[in-house]
Amino acid sequence: MAEGTSLFRSTPDASNPASYTAAQFHPDGFLLGCGTKAGAVEVWDARAGKWAVPSPLSCDAAVTAMAFSENGYHLATACETAVQVWDLRKLKCVHSVDFAGRGTPKGVAFDLGAQFMAVAADSVAVFAAKKWDALGELSGLPSKGATAVAFGAKAAKVFVGAADHKLRVYSAE
Repeated sequence: MAEGTSLFRSTPDASNPASYTAAQFHPDGFLLGCGTKAGAVEVWDARAGKWAVPSPLSCDAAVTAMAFSENGYHLATACETAVQVWDLRKLKCVHSVDFAGRGTPKGVAFDLGAQFMAVAADSVAVFAAKKWDALGELSGLPSKGATAVAFGAKAAKVFVGAADHKLRVYSAE
């Protein structure tokens, strides 16, 4: 059996002990986003083993999920009560969606065309990317809600993993 090789190891300093709660590779495969229990989002250069962004992006609470848009321009980070969308070209938050009262977001995804974003919580909300308008919510989920979400080809389907261990497939048709 082949063994993997460690590329780098994150060693938190005493002032910022990292307890990682989410991670996602950028579409280029060279950047790695890591969310922490303290609400920091670190963007690493996986080749060099150092931060690609000078300082972590800051979320309001522990990061529960994250996703890069396919074009690599945006990063969505979910925390206990909100989802923040970051423009990686400007390193700033360009939109925030309040999820207070709608459950903790446990999954977030962009479609391959970077036209839509979906958030899995007590329900699954779908948003138009760039303007971040809410397009609707998917129904028929168990009381504990959704735990994961993904788009199919051309965003024609949305796949939802739920707390009841069932996969649901929603179609645009």
